[in-house]
Amino acid sequence: MKIIDKQQIEYVKLSDIKPHPENPRIHPDSFIDKLVKGIEEYGFTNPVIISEDGTILAGHARYKASHIAELEE
Repeated sequence: MKIIDKQQIEYVKLSDIKPHPENPRIHPDSFIDKLVKGIEEYGFTNPVIISEDGTILAGHARYKASHIAELEE
């Protein structure tokens, strides 16, 4: 998802999103597994925030969990 403004959310293909090269956070696999289960059960409740060029600003763990859950966008 990409936030256009505070009131609009746009769905974006995962293939168009790229992790930030300087992301300082590392999430254990157990945390990612919990996110996958939550996404599969409830869907997304908090979007991944990306820049105009598709770089992740917030939500690297949700992005990784989305890949594991085999989401397309």
